[in-house]
Formats: sequence, C-alpha cells, structure tokens
Amino acid sequence: MYPLHLACQNKDCPGSVIKLLVKKDASILEKRVNDDISKLVVDSNKFPLHYYILRGSNYDYDVIQFLVKAYPAALTYMPRNREDYNTPFKYLCGACYGELSLDLVKLLAGTNNECLELVQNRLYRQPFLELLENSNIKPFPIDVVKYFIEHCSAESLSENHVINGNFLHAACSNKNVTLEAMQLLLGIGSSGLLVRTARGQIDRNLPIHILCKNKGLGEDTSLAILKLLVDTYPVSVGRPDDNGFLPIHHACVNNLYKCCKYLIEKYPEGVVTKTSGSEETPFHLACANGSLQLVNLLYDVNPTSITEQTRDREHEYDDDGEYLDWTEYSNLQRGYYALHLAVSNQHPDRKDIVRFILEKDSRAASRVGTWGRLPLHQACASNMNLDIVKDIFKANPSAIHTKDMFGRFPIHYACGCAKLRRNTFGGYELLPSSKRQTSLVIEFLIKQLPYSLSAQDSQGRNCAHYASASSLAMNKISLIEKKCPESFKVYSDDHGFPIHYACTHGADIEVVGHLVLMLPGSIQVEHPLLGGPLACARDLGSFAFLLRLYRECFGKSAQVPAFHAILQDDTIEVKYQIITRFIEFSQIESRTRDFQDDVRTKDKKTGTLPLHLIFAGGRNFRTLDSDDPEIQSFLLETNVELLKDLIDCYPRALEEVDNRGWLPLHHAVRNNAPLEMIQLLVEGYPEGVQVADKQGSTVLHIACRCGAVKPVIRHLLIQCNSSFLSVDNNGFTPLHVACKHGATLPLALPLHLAEEFRECCLMQDKSGELPLHKACRGGHLQLIKEIVNWQPASVSVRNNQNELPIFILCKRSGKDKEVRESVEYTETIWKLLLAHPETVV
Repeated sequence: MYPLHLACQNKDCPGSVIKLLVKKDASILEKRVNDDISKLVVDSNKFPLHYYILRGSNYDYDVIQFLVKAYPAALTYMPRNREDYNTPFKYLCGACYGELSLDLVKLLAGTNNECLELVQNRLYRQPFLELLENSNIKPFPIDVVKYFIEHCSAESLSENHVINGNFLHAACSNKNVTLEAMQLLLGIGSSGLLVRTARGQIDRNLPIHILCKNKGLGEDTSLAILKLLVDTYPVSVGRPDDNGFLPIHHACVNNLYKCCKYLIEKYPEGVVTKTSGSEETPFHLACANGSLQLVNLLYDVNPTSITEQTRDREHEYDDDGEYLDWTEYSNLQRGYYALHLAVSNQHPDRKDIVRFILEKDSRAASRVGTWGRLPLHQACASNMNLDIVKDIFKANPSAIHTKDMFGRFPIHYACGCAKLRRNTFGGYELLPSSKRQTSLVIEFLIKQLPYSLSAQDSQGRNCAHYASASSLAMNKISLIEKKCPESFKVYSDDHGFPIHYACTHGADIEVVGHLVLMLPGSIQVEHPLLGGPLACARDLGSFAFLLRLYRECFGKSAQVPAFHAILQDDTIEVKYQIITRFIEFSQIESRTRDFQDDVRTKDKKTGTLPLHLIFAGGRNFRTLDSDDPEIQSFLLETNVELLKDLIDCYPRALEEVDNRGWLPLHHAVRNNAPLEMIQLLVEGYPEGVQVADKQGSTVLHIACRCGAVKPVIRHLLIQCNSSFLSVDNNGFTPLHVACKHGATLPLALPLHLAEEFRECCLMQDKSGELPLHKACRGGHLQLIKEIVNWQPASVSVRNNQNELPIFILCKRSGKDKEVRESVEYTETIWKLLLAHPETVV
C-alpha cells in the first residue's frame, strides 16, 4: 500500500501530512489498492479518498475538499470488472458514525449530485438505504434525507432492494429515527411501500415488523411511529412475517408495553395468534422477555394462554443432536409452558412474573415441557435464582426427585448439564448464573434431596461429570467434593470418569489438575471409544498438563520427544485424537513452541521424526471394526487428511531419513499403508522412490519384502519410475526380494517394464543366484511358473554352489509340508525338467 493510502487510513495522521504527500506526487491519487495487499493490482478497489472516508469520524472537511479537488474523478469512478465497488459517497453513508455534515454530503455527492444514486450493481444497496440503516449517525440526519428527496426522483428512492427492502424498512431499523423523519419519508411515493416486504417471497417483513423489532428506539418514539404506520396501512397489524410473527409478537419480545396495548386495540385477534414455528402466543413471549405489567395485560385479554404449550422445534433431538426414538420415548413432550419460559426472563420483574403464573395456574409447577422437564428443571438450567427455585419447589415439592427423559434431576441441571446442549446454529442460548446464586441453589437442592449428588442419568453421568464440564466448574466441584467426594470415582460406560468428560468438553487446566489430584489413577484409564484423558483434552493448557503427567505416570524418558513417545506407545488404545490435537496445537503460532519443536525434532536414538513413526502402528490412525464400504471409505479419507495435516506441520520431513536411511515413504510401505497415503508421500517428494537405505534397499525392495499389495507395487513401478534393476548391498533386485518372500507381483506390465523384468530374471546376486533360485528355495510355485514363462533360460543358470534352481526346489528345507505334498509342487518340478532336460544327466 502507498504511503498516501496509509496516511488517509490512519485516523491519527494529520491533514498536513496528507497534503504534503499529494504535493510530492499527485499521481498517487489515481492509484487504487486493496486492504490485504502490498502492491498495486489491476482490480484494486480503493483510492486514497476511500480510505479517508472509511475512517468513519473526525473528518477534516478541508482535507476531503483538497483530495476531491486534486482528483475529482475518484468521486464517480466505476470500474467495469468490480461489481462490489463502492463510491466514496456510499462509504460515507454506510461507514460514518457521529454527526454527519450536510456540507460534506454535498461535497462528495458530485458536481451534479450524480453520486446520490450511483451504484455499480442493483444487487447492492443504494446510498440512500445505506444512510437510513446507519444507526451510528447521531443525531438522525434529517437534513441529509431532505437533500436526497430534493435531488432524487421518487421512483429511484422508492426502489425495493432484492434483500433489504425499501427505504421504509431501512428507516424502521434505525435506532435514531424520529417521527418527523418517518413523516417525511412517507411523503415519498405511495402508501404501497408499506405493503412491500423486505425480501419478496423469502422474508415477509413489513416496515411495521421491523419497527417492532427495533430495540434501540425509545418506547414513546416507537409508539408514535407505529401509530403513523398503522394509520397509513391499517391492515399491517394483522400481517404475519415469515416466522408467523405479527407486529404484537415482536413488540412483546422487545417489551414494548405501550405498543402492545395499542396493537391489541387495533387487532384484538392478535393475542390468540400463535407463531408458525414455535406456536407461541404474545403471552408466552411476554413471559420470556417482558415485564409484569405486560404479562398482566396479556393475561387479562387471553387467560387461556397460561395453560397452552409452545412447540420446541428441537424437541425430537437429544443433547448430542441425535434423533430421539419415538418408540422409546412415547411421551415425548413438544414444547414449554409459560412458567418454563418465565424462569429465563432477563427482566427485573422475573420473580414477580414467576409468582404471578404460580398464582394464576395452580398446576404450573407440575406441567411437563420438552424432554420431560418440569419448571424446576428449567429454573436450574440457567440464570439460577434461589427465590425462584424455592417458589417453584414449594408449589411442587415432588419435582426435586422427578427425572426428565434422560434420567436427570433438577440438581443435574444446576450442576451444568443443560449447558452442554447446543442450538441449531451451534451456539448456546442459556444465560449464565452468578457464583453466589449457583452455590445457594445447589446447596438448597442437596439439602432437600441428599442422594441426588450421586444419582446417575441414563448415560451414567452424575453431578460430578456435569460440574466438571460446565462454567463455574471449580465452584461446583468444591461443593460436590465436600458433600459427596465418591461421585468423582463414578465411571460412565458412555463417558468415562468426570475427568474424561471434563477434557472432552474443553475444561481448563485448573479443573483438570484438580480432578487428577482427586483421582490420580484416572489419567491412565482409557475409555474404549474416547481414549484416556489426554486423548479427550481439547484445551491447550490441559493438553500440555496431561502430557507432562503422561510422561511421569508411564515413565517416559525425557530424551524422547513427547510426540514420538505417544506414537510408539502400544499401550494407548485410542491415539488418533491425541495425534490430531498435537498437530492442531503445533500449528498455533503462540504458546505452542514445545509442540512445534516435537514435530520437527528427531529422536536421538533412532533419528526418526513423527512422520516416520506415524506408520509404525495401526492405532496411530483412526480405525473402526466395520465391513461397511462407506464407513471404511470415510475412515480412509479421515486418515489421509490427518497425514496431510502432519506433513503441513513440517513438509521437509518428507525428505529426512532416519538412522537406517529410511524416509517416511519407506516406513509407510513397510507398514502396508494404503495406496492413497503412499501417493501423498510420493507426490510430496517424488525423488524418494529412488532413495536407498543403508542396506541399499529402495522403496520397491521394501514393498516386495513386506508383501505390499499389487496396487502399491504397480504404482511404484509405473507412476514413480521405480526399477526392477536396482540392487541392494547383497546384489538383490526387488525381484530377488519378491521371490524370496513370496510377494505377489503385478505382471501385466507396460512394454519397457516387461523388458526390464526379463532382464532382471537373469540377474545374479552376490551368491550367484537368480530370482528363480529364491523362489525355488521358498517353494513359491506361482512365482516359479511366472518367471519360467517370462525367462525360460533362467532354469539352466547355476549359483555359486553349482546348484540349478530345480535342485533347490527338490530340497525339503525352506518349504511348507503342504507345498511339498501338493500336486502343483510335482507339476512345477516337471515344468523345470522339461525346460532343462539336461538336468537329469
């Protein structure tokens, strides 16, 4: 980026510096650059004027005027190849915060105000919409709005944007809009603008919906504008948006008492109308979001709402997002009642609303909601308050020992089980509880039902499990430890000990360290699926801490890097997660120097890197006992991705040899890695196929020695230009090795390899033996037949002991009894005799 662009971008840079840079080289004003590049490119986006406007505030009018005069073309420039290009004026409308000067608007609007409507593509909003939606401009720039109206046609201003709607939608979303501004805007075009929805068929928000959703406006202003909109378009009060919300529903969510009262007068049917998805009435929404005054108002006009149930769109799924079996949960509840919703209300009237509902509905505390939760469960789920818990308990004491559909008491919720449930968007909707209220509620629940601390849910989890994985974990753990320390020794078949559960859910080092002190032996316990605590750990600090404990507990030498020790430890059943976490943490620049060093450090004894060792055992990769092709394909894909990630951590490892002279490729072939992994290693270092170890063995020698599958050998031969003719320190070609160990070779070879194979059949090692001698010594009958077919002359060659291949084949040593007694064995001997009749002489 040029110095002038940087100076314009820097809010602290004085205008004198900008002027000096322009005077030094005015041609820079014509240069456009992007935020993320250091040099000029053809489709760069912003002039210096753009960067100055994007400061957002504290504009110096003189500097902007200077830049405009020095290069006026920057105001109206429109590139052909950038649909997302914005003019400086549009940036002003959308990025400005604080007070907006009309003089500045006039300066940037262009000589003929052409920038007021100038956009590259109609898919992008016009400056007028940008201005009206910008709530950062304070006060609302009504003088600028008037300027737009004076200099733009009503048709252009009234244009309905494909996504954001028209100017009424934009204005109704502004937190600073005034009644005067809305009156002014309604004078543009026709009342039909109020009928238009924001997104056509996708989103049916009318301006009145957006107004009622606007949380930034004061209630008096909202009411005044609401009356104006309703007077202009009365039918809008009964129009639902895309979620089935009427304006009154949105007003209840925002606790707009006066607006709700007015909307009830205009459309009484709205109080009994339910939203389309969650089936909530305005009363339900008021209980969840409103004041006691609003709840009272809505109850008076529709008292039956207090006994109506909403619909939870996630009621068919458990905490892990798994679909619930209706045959197993035949009484699956579909939603909540008013009291369930009220206990999570953030309004100061929450306690009064809860008491109001308990007074008006005698069965409120006994009503069963989603997943079998009673209101007491819900009251313990988030933002706990002892007074509310006591009130609900008093109304229904049996609730304290009532289990939900997953076998959980209210105390499980107080200890944090509800915090583990994610919503559809992957986030959490629960409100945090204070440390004091959490302690008071848990102590109250323990006092009422002492044994509940050790009670397990349907998956074997108790309060210790939940507390260890939740917020305020140490506070909860301390309470449970005093009352029931044995609960930390409870092992769940599904989730392991509390330490496993804590690590799985990202508990920090303080929590994990405390759990280790409470039950030291738990660090060595491996869950069949999850692995040990080290495999479960998701927090960086906890992972590093458990890694140190792993060394101490298992007596691992400090000379061996931790990553190497794990890769070579066959006592760890589930290593995939540990390796994944190690790689993940090694890629983080800060605070992970030890992890980065481990990936790049060779074992002093063996000279191996993690990329060598990862192939040493099948447990280093993800496995699953299944014959399902789709599952196997998924596992292979996952493991290849793991290997890619490890290579990305230290690409140079592909070229590093260990003390035996082996590359990672040699180790992969030796351990029968899948073809896809071999291909990945070869692609990263093609020269590796020619590298010989200290015994002179190439990758092809190792493949033939270790019984690699045909596709791997074929890939090494054809795609990687490996040679049958390379010899090791014993004079063995890969064919010698294959014949010695009985490897199955892909003999459907291209012409050049076929010739090479024939030549190789006559190559002798240091003992004078051909590949045929090796095959005969091991009794590998199929190989013998194939070699004789390829090179008949090989049957007449003697080794250094003056032995023909048939002599070796006839010996008993080196051959299985089944081979010697087979008909094929006799046939093979005859085949050699016929090929070389002189043998019998």
